[in-house]
Amino acid sequence: MRQLALTCRSFSARVVALFMAMLFTLTLSPAGLANPVVEDYQSPLFQDLHLPTYIWMQANTSPKAIIVALHGGCLHGRSFRTLGRAMSERQYMLVSLDMRGYGAWYCEDFGSQEDRHFNYAISEQDIIAVIAKLREYFPGKPIFVLGESLGANMSEKLMADVPEMLDGGVLVNPYVKPHLFFHPYMPLTFLRGLTNPFAGANLVPYLKSRLSEDQKQALEQINDPLSRDKQSMTELFQSLFFNMRARKSVSQIPADKPILFLVGKRDRLCNPKATEKQYKNMLNNNKTMVLLKERGHLLVETTQIQPEILDILDLWLQAQIE
Repeated sequence: MRQLALTCRSFSARVVALFMAMLFTLTLSPAGLANPVVEDYQSPLFQDLHLPTYIWMQANTSPKAIIVALHGGCLHGRSFRTLGRAMSERQYMLVSLDMRGYGAWYCEDFGSQEDRHFNYAISEQDIIAVIAKLREYFPGKPIFVLGESLGANMSEKLMADVPEMLDGGVLVNPYVKPHLFFHPYMPLTFLRGLTNPFAGANLVPYLKSRLSEDQKQALEQINDPLSRDKQSMTELFQSLFFNMRARKSVSQIPADKPILFLVGKRDRLCNPKATEKQYKNMLNNNKTMVLLKERGHLLVETTQIQPEILDILDLWLQAQIE
């Protein structure tokens, strides 16, 4: 902290230094709870980036490593609330943000009107800017990217485009190939999409039985006021094309970059067999896959996370740090 304080030049940098000092010197609570988890949705650490970012970390403790979490295609940065708290208790710092067109950009009028629309190219630059800030203020700390579904595909692209900025990645049910299914509502959705490709289509009928093997968890995410459960045909194709491009970048990830795949065998949105095939074809000498036989699509963006998943993440991250 001393070096950080001495090198601060601008007012904003001094604010950030003060914020970091408060995090690391926060005393015990009156109830005797040591090192409470700090949950910050307006951190001065990223104030000059003007991005909706979220932080979870344990006060009075320097994190073992930093996790940059990237949300799925209907969710948002705050979907990592439960994971952020749980990993903070294990002495990790978790940072997430909303990609353009999601979360605060769409639901809370953050930014301009243009920011309400999906833009994955700009979103990637946003994430790179956040990682650069973390590198600046936490020199020497390992930084891992963790993404679920579409966020996993963005993680693949980041590890291919800026491998020097990341120490590894966790890919949770990446979109390699869709799990094909038919729903009676599909013809009507398709017809409406053809007649008005910019009108929002209701995705709830498809998501409520496919987001999770636990329908209660699926409904909690669908009913989240920040979720994008209505998307136009144009937006759906934007995401589809991004996923298709991003999955091709897997071949460009350095062969020694540590990668962990978490795959739910009961995933009904992304085809787990296609993900297993992608994993086997990867020319990577530091890859690990964990198949979760009783789990579905959402594994880390739910209000309840299985202890086994937290243990797997902790053990793998600890192995990379050591």
